[in-house]
Amino acid sequence: MFQQQTFVCADINSNVASTSSTAGLHKVHDLWFEDGNLVLKAGQSLFKIYRGLLSHRSVVFSDMFAFPPPPEGNEMLEGCPVGETHDSPQDMKYFLKAVFDHEFFEPPPKPTTIPIVEGILRLSTKCDVPHLRQRAMDHLFSTYPTSLSAWKSRDTSRTIPSVKNTPFLVLNLAREFEMPWLVPSVAYCISSYHINETLDGAEWSLYEDTQATQDGKCTYNKRGRKTVKLNWEDQKMCIKRPLKHPPPPERSSPQNRQWYPRAWSTINGTDDTGYTEHWTRWGTAGFLDFYDEQHSTFAPGFCKGCLAQFEWYMKRSAEEMWEALPDLFGVSEGGWEELERERRLCNVRR
Repeated sequence: MFQQQTFVCADINSNVASTSSTAGLHKVHDLWFEDGNLVLKAGQSLFKIYRGLLSHRSVVFSDMFAFPPPPEGNEMLEGCPVGETHDSPQDMKYFLKAVFDHEFFEPPPKPTTIPIVEGILRLSTKCDVPHLRQRAMDHLFSTYPTSLSAWKSRDTSRTIPSVKNTPFLVLNLAREFEMPWLVPSVAYCISSYHINETLDGAEWSLYEDTQATQDGKCTYNKRGRKTVKLNWEDQKMCIKRPLKHPPPPERSSPQNRQWYPRAWSTINGTDDTGYTEHWTRWGTAGFLDFYDEQHSTFAPGFCKGCLAQFEWYMKRSAEEMWEALPDLFGVSEGGWEELERERRLCNVRR
């Protein structure tokens, strides 16, 4: 699952006098401690940090430092041994900042960004830093939960900003790091996007680079913009046919019974009356949020009794749809309960 890290370490008091060439390299100033005793190199970026503290945080680094130096000795820079990794410089920067600055990556409800979560999740998993991995997963969970009530309140509880096309990147992360409990709600979001974005890739507008680019999950479209790509299986998963409308409530009037199929098709985007165009333009995430987000649009057209009936019907239908998502996307036949159990077990293992 993880890229093997090549790392050569020597005792800090090594007498090896060789100095690496710094042509084209640059120091990351907020991670260059003058009294540091180890230089890490990732790409063209250099980090001067504290070997002991990094060893204390990461068993993987601790084990690496235990290896004896090579016969020819270590590369040295400013009196410190140099260790080279084959990780994204940005991922390494975010990971090391989280290790050495406890205020940089705090647990929810403190806000963060998806590139920071991605980088820290990747390297905390690879380097076995459980508390940072758990923190990264908690941030993702704040936006893509396992309960409908948490989904409804996510706009006030989410710690990752709502950046266009974020679900595409999160789905790739859920697959890469085996977090199936994220998949149903993320796939539900993606299924409301235009099919071209699902098949051809969704543009990624943040200026930060992502490791996904190096892994081939990001490409550049004809306009030269970065796009997040899904694998073929996930593309098929996220392209779902519209649901058939359920039967109207038994207590509804004959007039309402005739109206419900039309209302359902309007909400589900399958009618041919022009409402689909409005629905897409409004940017509603889909059926689960339609009534809450468009209540002011529909309410004036109902009498008091019909509005109450419609509200009850929408609430019941949203609950049924939410419960169906894990099976609908082929993630879990055991439903949300099984996925939540997996999430908790993962927390315990880590």
